[in-house]
Amino acid sequence: MLTRYNHFVLAAFFASISAAPTPSAKQACEAIKKAVPSKLFYPSDKSYTTENTNYYNIGLAELMPACIFQPTTAQEVSTAVKILNSTPDVKFAVKSGGHDPNAGHSSVKDGVLIALSQMQFTRLSSDKKTAEFGPGGHWNDIQRKLDPLGAAVVGGRLGFVGVGGYMMQGGFSFLSGQYGMAADQVQEWEMVLPNATIANIKASDHKLLTEALRGSGDQFGITTKFTTQAYPMGKVWGGIRIFLGSQKDALYEALQDFTANPPNNGKSAVIFTHTQPLGLLNVYALFFFHDGPTPAKGAFGKFDDIKPTIDLCQVRTYLEMSLTLPLVDTKFFMDIQELWTNVTSEFSAKHGSVTATIAFQPFPRTIGKLSVARGGNAMGLTANDEPRFIIEMAYLWGDKSFDADVLKESKTFADRLLSHANELKKKVPKVEKYTPYFMNDAAEDQDVTSSYRNAAQFAKLQQEIDPKGLFRRTGSFQYDMAKIKAVQG
Repeated sequence: MLTRYNHFVLAAFFASISAAPTPSAKQACEAIKKAVPSKLFYPSDKSYTTENTNYYNIGLAELMPACIFQPTTAQEVSTAVKILNSTPDVKFAVKSGGHDPNAGHSSVKDGVLIALSQMQFTRLSSDKKTAEFGPGGHWNDIQRKLDPLGAAVVGGRLGFVGVGGYMMQGGFSFLSGQYGMAADQVQEWEMVLPNATIANIKASDHKLLTEALRGSGDQFGITTKFTTQAYPMGKVWGGIRIFLGSQKDALYEALQDFTANPPNNGKSAVIFTHTQPLGLLNVYALFFFHDGPTPAKGAFGKFDDIKPTIDLCQVRTYLEMSLTLPLVDTKFFMDIQELWTNVTSEFSAKHGSVTATIAFQPFPRTIGKLSVARGGNAMGLTANDEPRFIIEMAYLWGDKSFDADVLKESKTFADRLLSHANELKKKVPKVEKYTPYFMNDAAEDQDVTSSYRNAAQFAKLQQEIDPKGLFRRTGSFQYDMAKIKAVQG
């Protein structure tokens, strides 16, 4: 039985069917096969099956592409882009690590899938201040190369997160409190543009494009190499601590305090999750991280005063550690918890085998300041921002017949939460009014790009770079001027 995963909202569900590509899709596949014969695969090929089943949300394997192309160089990517330009009705998608759970983002039905999984490399400069790496693979592949060299880049908190999508959508890291978002670290992108030109885009030369590339996804081209800032890295401390439901009041108070007053100059980080196997015991699993082997007293604020039931924190390597709403008062966290419990309880009687998790991720005010210092990003955070937190809901289930019900349930909670947050904005003048979506964790039906402060400028730039609309044929988050005007006025 498939174990299906819904990361906030799995926005499309599909029957298991064989691929039925259009004549144009077949033409595009055949043209790529002719140009790069050893790297284009069809459903009958083993490499096709291996790639198409390598998704975080394994339900995406049911969206069968007409063919899968696995390039290893920027020139080969350029060749595929040229061919796709000549077949304007063929849909395509770009896949790196396959961690994005949304249907159509890194997957495509009956179209061309450009899978960058073979573009894996990591190089550290001789002075250990910059690193180059490809978009393929996962973060543990990169950190496995950097760990022995005493270095790290701002990257995924979990090793199985893919590289390319994470970098292009913003990228929140255990190191973000010290250095900013992962995308903010990029100094240069090697990118295949919509016209198939291979360009080296330096952050220092293109201010608006740099901002846009740091959080817009794949709308401007296909990145084939990132050059980013690297940092010294030694032993770190962290792991998981498990707490019981009876400790929730103290936990939420500690969460609010930690988000408002992050200690240690951003060296400490927490992921706060409430996991509810529906109908079973509720537990709180908190993931702690400290950049250094020995956290000082108070490194995690009030969390240090709460005794866990299970404590798996210890000194580790950074590699081992890797295997937005406004901040408000404690009551708001408790309101969300109550809302979450009510919605999931209503759902549990019928779907007892579903596991539901809600995660709160503190997003300190320093991130905006660090972003601006490095040239800014698409989210438009500033040095004057208040601290925030990201809320993420996840569902795990094994019965395919639950798909539609899980979608409905997750949207019910999201709608209630958004309504609650909007009411809070009206009542509390000090609450931050600018609350963009965080693309890495967003669902397909959330209008992420229209929530960005400079969305209209980015939309205009995207149309200038991609006048024929090549990348509007993908299913990923896109700038839409009509939607932007409707949202922003």
